[in-house]
Amino acid sequence: MNPPMVTESTPQPTSLVQALLPRAGDLRTGNYRGAIVPEQFSADEFARLLTGAVVFDQGWRKRLRITGEDRVRWLNGILTNNITDLADHTGNYSFLLSPQGRLQGDVYAYISGDAAIVETDASQLERIRAWMDHYIIMDDVIVEDTPSLAATLAVAGAESEKLLASLGIDAAALTPLHLNDAKIAAISVTIVRDDTSCRPLFSLWCDEADVAQLWQALVDAGAHPAGSSTAELLRIASGTPLFGRDITDRSLAQETGQDRALHFSKGCYIGQEIVERIRSRGQVHRGWTGFTLALDAAAPLPETPAPVVANGESIGELSSIASLPLPDGAKAVGLGIVRHAALATGTPLSTNGASLTPTRPPFI
Repeated sequence: MNPPMVTESTPQPTSLVQALLPRAGDLRTGNYRGAIVPEQFSADEFARLLTGAVVFDQGWRKRLRITGEDRVRWLNGILTNNITDLADHTGNYSFLLSPQGRLQGDVYAYISGDAAIVETDASQLERIRAWMDHYIIMDDVIVEDTPSLAATLAVAGAESEKLLASLGIDAAALTPLHLNDAKIAAISVTIVRDDTSCRPLFSLWCDEADVAQLWQALVDAGAHPAGSSTAELLRIASGTPLFGRDITDRSLAQETGQDRALHFSKGCYIGQEIVERIRSRGQVHRGWTGFTLALDAAAPLPETPAPVVANGESIGELSSIASLPLPDGAKAVGLGIVRHAALATGTPLSTNGASLTPTRPPFI
């Protein structure tokens, strides 16, 4: 039983873009993960992240508020991770699966008082909302937009903890996926430390009316403005897959390499039979893998998706490729799903003329 097809809504400018455009008409924006956000402010953003702190618009993150007496039991029946054991103001990462075990989306789910908060990308929001509505049958569950704290900024980088400390936030003490209420420049925020980034990253949830003021407060404290191009480099450098590009509705849960999304003893959920069959039989043949690319200095990066080739045969594909501007020179890296058996032979690998070396992320 699958839900009806959903037409995704047209990407809209975030509240920060709407606030910044009148003051910066030349602001470069673009669609990232289903929202129109700033793409780039300067060429040295990634270098600033490696040595200091940057702030970027994370308005592509959208949240749904789930209430009703059955909310926890119901969520536990449609998500792959265990929701019932979460303490208040904590969360975890999960997949939604079809009954055939194929991915339908990925989310972070949090317990927050008398509600659960489900967070995903804007590009997935309508699909996930429809999926949830489809499985509310006789359950006391209400799924609605979050009425407050609907905007998100991110502070990231080597000095991000120090920068937040200068604003009265003991960021070094924050553990991943905990909701921490605080104030910055008299603005109420909820701070969430990321669980996969290879450099410290803190998401700041705030009211849409406050997002421009919060942005300015962070810039005044020393955060360098950055865009989605830097956020994407950080994602790839960390080895974090993106739903819709790296993992899709053709992927099985164990092929993604994201064991953090799976719980094997919590009880029944949609798609569990396939997940358990793969676990018990060990029959997943493909998996999530990172690579370093050897390119000539003048050679362009291969376009994605790019085939991973061994002995003239495609064994998978790279779905994300980037050139990381590191202090000791650019480093070309890629992420994708390939056949395990072909990697185990040690056969030389290539993609579109560039040689590949299997490399476990993170890449920095």
